[in-house]
Amino acid sequence: MIDLAGLGREVAAPSAVTPPAAPGQGRLGELAGWLAAAQGHWPPVEPARPRVVLVGTAVPVAHDLPVQVVEPTGDVEPALAAGIAAANAAADEGADLLVVVGTGADVAAATAVAALAGLEPTDAVAVGDDDAAWRRDVVAVRDLLRLVRPHAGTPYALLSTVDSAVLSALAGLVLQAAVRRTPVVLDGLAACAAAVAVHRVAPYAAEWWLVADRASSPAQQAALELLVRRPVFELGTAAGYAGPLVVPLLRTAARLSTPDTPGAPVTPRAPVTPRAPVTPAAPETPRAPETPRAPVTTAAPETPRAPETPAAPETPRAPDTPSAASASRTAPETPAADGAPEAGGPAETAPGA
Repeated sequence: MIDLAGLGREVAAPSAVTPPAAPGQGRLGELAGWLAAAQGHWPPVEPARPRVVLVGTAVPVAHDLPVQVVEPTGDVEPALAAGIAAANAAADEGADLLVVVGTGADVAAATAVAALAGLEPTDAVAVGDDDAAWRRDVVAVRDLLRLVRPHAGTPYALLSTVDSAVLSALAGLVLQAAVRRTPVVLDGLAACAAAVAVHRVAPYAAEWWLVADRASSPAQQAALELLVRRPVFELGTAAGYAGPLVVPLLRTAARLSTPDTPGAPVTPRAPVTPRAPVTPAAPETPRAPETPRAPVTTAAPETPRAPETPAAPETPRAPDTPSAASASRTAPETPAADGAPEAGGPAETAPGA
């Protein structure tokens, strides 16, 4: 019996690649980071040898990629072996990206997801234009779910009970591809359901898978939630259409992340200024020994000043002696004698003279 849990333990996590910030690239930057982690280096290179691996009934697919067809038969064991062998063959032949498409297993896939996600049959089947076909699928899922639900915790038993060679081959294919470090694009409900069936035994496997499109199936939406994967497109197409469209998108993302690629934003590098040659420093001249400083002579003590001799009292000045002129001015006038004429006055003439 194939040990799915043992295969799951062989799955290693992708390389821890931290892409630089790429303003304006949006989801293309995320896709470049996913591709770089799978390749183990930054920047990623464009997938050079992608291929479509078609499991089940052939469907018309409009693309120019090589197709590898797997037609599983029998019960779970040979179907798992066929899927594992297909993954090994692709890796040995140098395929660097697998687009995995599964067809012809819609009821088994919806039942497996319903058992793992706890969905009711009516919530697992997509509503279409044909009510009779919808009722028929709901009844088929209901009857199969009664058998499968008790085995939801064991991938091998779940696949064995679902009894779908396509689903088992898809499970072996996507798990072994992760073991061989080959990135996978999941296209359609059956591929997503197979990945959900085995991802619990391989915690890192989901990091090797990319989902192409969100289909109209509610079971596929539940599978995306369990895988914690966001689809690249929101086209609502059937299996086989969106998966090949992811390849040119990944190539574009790789080109945009590669420096000096036409069309990629390139930050001009500043010219490097040549460094001037370093002139060796001249040997340092030894300093002359310092001349000892002369001892400081202390100043002689200051001779005290002699006490000042008090000034002699000032001699009082003698009263001023009046001058002759001022005496003549200040002497009192002597009155003239009665009858005598005043000096200088007219002589009084006697009567009758």
